[in-house]
Amino acid sequence: MTEIIDGNAVAAEIRAGLADGIATLADADVTPCLATVLMSDDPASQTYVSMKHSDCEEVGIEARDYEIDPEAPADDLYATIDDLNADPSVHGILVQMPLPDHVDEREVLRRIDPAKDVDGFHPENVGRLVAGHPRFKPCTPHGIQKLLAAADVETEGAD
Repeated sequence: MTEIIDGNAVAAEIRAGLADGIATLADADVTPCLATVLMSDDPASQTYVSMKHSDCEEVGIEARDYEIDPEAPADDLYATIDDLNADPSVHGILVQMPLPDHVDEREVLRRIDPAKDVDGFHPENVGRLVAGHPRFKPCTPHGIQKLLAAADVETEGAD
């Protein structure tokens, strides 16, 4: 039997819960902040980052956009990441992939503070995930789990 899952309704429910939690943080004078870093002219990457900013705005998260010319030296990207790591007002960092060929993606992933690595790609975060103690749940698999749970699909023990 085929069942159509209303992903928009599930997402709206998740965002409503986030907005409540973020409002509680605001009462304590904390405004969560996501910094997105884009070093690409790729329209799909630009759209993805724009969607993240819209989602953040909807729930009360400050979103800061850092665009770096794709032709700029890799050190420009590394310096931006270092600055964001050191900024206590930034709580999460998302570097949009893919990166230009002259940038070492592994260096970028290692450079992001693991506590601010919202994608969970830093080697420490990957290790924590494999060990069953994730700092952050990977977005896509977690989203799929939420959709399946909303449709009452049992996944435990499924092959």
